[in-house]
Amino acid sequence: MAEIKIEKKKPTWPWVVLVLFILALIAFFAFKDEISDEMTDDYNDDPKTAQYGDSAGTSMGNGATHADYDLDSTATAEVSAYDRSIANSPRSASDSTYSNTAFVNLSQAVARKAKTHDLQSSEALERLERYGNQTNDSSVATNSVEKGILKNFKSISEDVTEVLEAIQTKAYPSLKTEISTLKQHASKLDTNNAWSKQPKQLQSFLEKARAILNNMNP
Repeated sequence: MAEIKIEKKKPTWPWVVLVLFILALIAFFAFKDEISDEMTDDYNDDPKTAQYGDSAGTSMGNGATHADYDLDSTATAEVSAYDRSIANSPRSASDSTYSNTAFVNLSQAVARKAKTHDLQSSEALERLERYGNQTNDSSVATNSVEKGILKNFKSISEDVTEVLEAIQTKAYPSLKTEISTLKQHASKLDTNNAWSKQPKQLQSFLEKARAILNNMNP
């Protein structure tokens, strides 16, 4: 009789495992590439398109620049300096040294605030910048008053009011009433009277100017 050979079928499970392994590898690399693409979108390393801030005023995002932040920081610091100079407001209005320091700091704060808002230059702004650039040294301030250079603060108060109103019109419409009140205080300063004879008027003006500057601070 002829011998019948029965071949055993080779198991197929190794091939199934191999196919599954290959599919798993494909899925792994596809998922990895997808994550890599998402990370590239979120963080752009391309120096041609990435935006970094620097001291020259390049973008820091949201349209802001380092120069903008520096201006805001300086403006805030100068408002704080003015704040401190009239902390004892009655003395600021009655003592020549304190009065001069207060108006110098006020001029600096208002001029810096105008620069922060890119305000167009004007004669009033230029005068404030010149006045604010003088020394705060007490002896110089006292001597200046004695020489009559600073005996009339009315012109300074008018320049302060004019520049603050320009800033308010451009950026702070809600402060219109405050500016009107400041104008009233400035109008009460009498050019025929020495500053030492109108401390209440000076005090009211200085305090209202402080309130407006604080409301304009970010």
